Amino acid sequence: GRNRMTVGVVTNRHHFADKLDGVDLETFFWKSLRSCPEVAGLIEHATLRDDILPKGARVGACQDWSSWARETVGDGWAAAGDAAMFVDPILSTGVTLALQTGHRAAYTWLTRRARPDLPAASLWRAYSDYLRGEYGAFLTLARYFYGNNKAAPSWWWTAQQLVNASGRLRLEDRQAFTMATAGFFPVPRALGAGAEVVVPLIQGISGAADGLEAIYRDAGVPDPEDLSRETYALVAPFRLDLRTEPGLERGLSGHLEVYHDLVTETPQMSHRLAATPARIDPALAPVVAAMRECSDVAGLLARARALFPARDPAVLRGAVLGIVRVAAMKGFIRLEGPRAPASVPPPLEAVACA
Repeated sequence: GRNRMTVGVVTNRHHFADKLDGVDLETFFWKSLRSCPEVAGLIEHATLRDDILPKGARVGACQDWSSWARETVGDGWAAAGDAAMFVDPILSTGVTLALQTGHRAAYTWLTRRARPDLPAASLWRAYSDYLRGEYGAFLTLARYFYGNNKAAPSWWWTAQQLVNASGRLRLEDRQAFTMATAGFFPVPRALGAGAEVVVPLIQGISGAADGLEAIYRDAGVPDPEDLSRETYALVAPFRLDLRTEPGLERGLSGHLEVYHDLVTETPQMSHRLAATPARIDPALAPVVAAMRECSDVAGLLARARALFPARDPAVLRGAVLGIVRVAAMKGFIRLEGPRAPASVPPPLEAVACA
């Protein structure tokens, strides 16, 4: 209802245990809230419900903060903020993510109204993919912090590997961490016409001296002709599906730009969903599906020609190499170099995918 909200207290586990000694959980909860003057007035007339938590409990406690809802959308509803996914508060991202996801949910709904031609299920699945991408980025850093070296320099170094994967930007590790927590993770999204605003802003926050847009130019992926000779291995299964982004740069106001891009369901790769956004022709979905069956780019090109015999060969070749490039930059495939030359040329069936 309109007057319902969830309120929580976050504290150190040892502090929690000490304060709770001899005090029931509900008393501890109210005392903690009332100790904050800014909150005390807001909860002066508040009451707790006993029909939400198990066994009629009015206050609950938990640890291992990060959690993901099994479903984030349904018939007539969509979850946002902590109701959808909750990342450990070590990075203080809760309010930012709540505002971002609430905005995206509202714009997804407005886009559905403005574009009745779009499948509603696909549009809301794109919203769920967006949630996984945003939360997955920060969850990667939070999990590293708790599971590995807790020294700040080590944490900053991890951010450097995630933000500056190509190694081409002149960034100190601490600057990379600042950029990661400011939203530049794992690469800048949709700079486009807004680059003159976004790039100086993030440079100012992080103190980075290099041009951040260089991360697009230096992708670490071979040029098209060299790429056509590469072999590859599948790192995470992926599909071609609908994606959305704010469309102000393209003249859209009040709803989202809709396009097709590569998407994975693999939780460990969620932080890569927003990397290098591409706009791929949805008709090429069979080529994307064929990538699972192939192990070399030459074979994929042969399969594409068989799938689309009427298409211009040069245009089709460029589109397929573009898909391979995006898959490699997102980390969904791993390029493994050219295939070793055989003494006897293999038959055509061995070159093309089975």
